[in-house]
Amino acid sequence: MVIQLEQLNQVLHKQNGVLFALPTIVHRSMYRGRNIVAKNSGEKDVDDRGYYPVEWWILSLTKAENPIPKENEGLTPIILPEGNFVLSELLSIEGVERAIFGDYRKVWPLTKILDIGGDNNEVVPSFCDCVEDRETPPIPCHIHNGYTIVEGGKLVQTQPGKLEAYFYPPLNLPPYSYLGKIDVFARFGLNPGVSKEDVAKALSEFGKSDTFYSLMPKYKVSPFEGWTIRTGVLHSPAPYVTFEIQYPQDDFHFASWVLGNRIPSEKIQEIRNQFQFRGIKDEMEWIEKLVEWDKNVHPLFEQLFKRPAKIIEQGEWGRRYQIFFDEFYGEGFEVEPLQEMKRDPDERPIAGIVWNGIGFLNGNEINQECIIQKEFIVVPFTPITIRNTGKTTLFIFTVFPLKSRA
Repeated sequence: MVIQLEQLNQVLHKQNGVLFALPTIVHRSMYRGRNIVAKNSGEKDVDDRGYYPVEWWILSLTKAENPIPKENEGLTPIILPEGNFVLSELLSIEGVERAIFGDYRKVWPLTKILDIGGDNNEVVPSFCDCVEDRETPPIPCHIHNGYTIVEGGKLVQTQPGKLEAYFYPPLNLPPYSYLGKIDVFARFGLNPGVSKEDVAKALSEFGKSDTFYSLMPKYKVSPFEGWTIRTGVLHSPAPYVTFEIQYPQDDFHFASWVLGNRIPSEKIQEIRNQFQFRGIKDEMEWIEKLVEWDKNVHPLFEQLFKRPAKIIEQGEWGRRYQIFFDEFYGEGFEVEPLQEMKRDPDERPIAGIVWNGIGFLNGNEINQECIIQKEFIVVPFTPITIRNTGKTTLFIFTVFPLKSRA
């Protein structure tokens, strides 16, 4: 079935400028989760590719670039009375792009919830000797610098590297409080004194040891804090549920394999070519093409790139705060029970998720526990009214278009 602009406008009028989306879950092979976005914590929680359902892509126009692709993986469906329609396909209908995105389609980010963790899978890294050093495997160390393999097998920097940022949401509230306290850390950049030769040697240990992780400093994860991760910066995101915003692309090169896991010797070269080299001839070329060295070893790395949430306004009704910074922008809304908050119209579209609680958004029911009432987009020039009808604080996290695309 094909819909027309008039039908979309009728829905927008009825729903006061709000469209709801069906969450799209992307599967990955490199890590497991904590059963937040789907059942994904156990070894058997995989699809027919052996991939875990660990990423919720929010109002996404970007296809996932998995080694084994699936049709429309990563693309968000919009919920309409006539059925569910892939958002990127809706935009081909005359007038729909402007109705939903205004002038901001070309600077729409890719936003995700990364569900990182797993059940009973702590390991002791190969460079440690004590059981006290065991840790839950994070997403393996990797980097983004825009290189992809084009037709003919040539490696080309087809776009700027993938800039991204993280926000760590609170987990000490329903439905996440069963997880208990999660005391974990992320790894970003390189330790002082690490040389390019050290990095090259660690790259050569891909799938054989955990050496690469030992080259990277650890940063403790705390709720309501986050980071901006620049292109060319090595990173291993923490085994903590993470709200991520990024440029709308899926380029990558891995520096290490899954922490604690080993690749059979007969498979190592194949997997290195698939995940690590990806068109690069050797370790030194990997470093020269991908790693922006000065950023990774900067002595003020934390001061430069760490981003705590910043309060915008607060009162008896709750509070509103900024969660993404630099080229990105996003806000968190907390509305107390039986209270209401308002936000003035914005010329930008605003995508959001209900992190917990129930209530109304512009007169539409929202509910974290209901799959068709937890992800939404508010179209440009729409005032926002949120009312909490529940007994606990209502948390909503939102993202806006990119400020710039360098």
